[in-house]
Amino acid sequence: MSCTGSTVLVNINPESVLPRMPKILRAATPKVRLELRFLNFAAGVATFELFTNVLSLPVHRLLNLLVDAVPLPEGVKVEKGESAPRVVVDVQRFIDQQVSGLTLDEFYLFEGDVVAVATLRDFQTRSTAKRTT
Repeated sequence: MSCTGSTVLVNINPESVLPRMPKILRAATPKVRLELRFLNFAAGVATFELFTNVLSLPVHRLLNLLVDAVPLPEGVKVEKGESAPRVVVDVQRFIDQQVSGLTLDEFYLFEGDVVAVATLRDFQTRSTAKRTT
């Protein structure tokens, strides 16, 4: 995984995501390249536009058909977009699973860096919170 500008680039071995993938597809598709172009952040949720190609085919146009085949974690969903699907990530939800008292106010990608601005109030990690209750 890498980041260029406001785009996250991810290479995936499809067999690791879909272990029961047909052999012919495994041979033809050694890796899938995903481009997640950052669109916006609001109310703890980051939205990306998803582009991907497999063997030079624009698979992002077919992605809505494949979404059910690929399990996504809670807090991540794929929605139909105008030119490409959108990946919506509830970043605040993931933060809340690890710590309490941290509110993400701003989140964006700039020249390959993730920039986040947060507010802290009564901050503690979830492991600390579990020990004190």
